[in-house]
Amino acid sequence: MGDHAESLQIDYDPIVLSYEQIIDLFWRSHRATRPRSRQYMSAIFYHNPKQEKIAKRTMAEQQSVQNGKILTLVQPSETFYLAEEYHQKHKLSWEKKYLAELQAIYPNFKDFNNSTAVARINGFIHYSGDKTLLKREIEQYGLSLALQQKLLV
Repeated sequence: MGDHAESLQIDYDPIVLSYEQIIDLFWRSHRATRPRSRQYMSAIFYHNPKQEKIAKRTMAEQQSVQNGKILTLVQPSETFYLAEEYHQKHKLSWEKKYLAELQAIYPNFKDFNNSTAVARINGFIHYSGDKTLLKREIEQYGLSLALQQKLLV
């Protein structure tokens, strides 16, 4: 348990969203000066020299703005392992009505886990999200009208 770090790997289209925009969101969404255990450490894993340069530059910028020492690590990405099935879309698993509808659409776990619609719904249920995007896309998610309306509230 102590030899891993929980992380996420983002697949993105660089034409739509840049690596720098993702890193900017990273810096805005957590406290980089808060000490954490190895399992929950603050880290940016890069895949190439360009990403490394951006990560290190933005970390230096954060260091000049933040009160306290930045504890985020910048390291090369190595092997990425998916979490166990019971950890996937964990927050969504608490919402039985959404889960039932989505599992009916995606009965195969791999399809469920890889679904953009499932990921978006998981995010909108328990976190914040762009309501304009939600309104624009919600009909494509496959949810019943009742759950669409609940999600829009």
